[in-house]
Amino acid sequence: MKTLKFLIATAIAGACLCASAADAAYMTDVKKVDAALKSGTYPPSTTDEARRLRGDIERMMKEEREAEAMKLLEQVKQLLNVR
Repeated sequence: MKTLKFLIATAIAGACLCASAADAAYMTDVKKVDAALKSGTYPPSTTDEARRLRGDIERMMKEEREAEAMKLLEQVKQLLNVR
């Protein structure tokens, strides 16, 4: 019984670490996109599109549609050529 409790606790801790790692990666990418937008090196049409998509990403994250938000984030990164 003690082993089972340990295994369950380990699984829960692992799931929490994975979630926080994914969140950290998301925040890193968002900071890179925001920095690229602030740099002002893109044409206005590209900047406007990236800002619109960035707003959609925020809305989707608040609505708990993380998978869709991550896809949009990848689009924004490609649009701005952010690595």
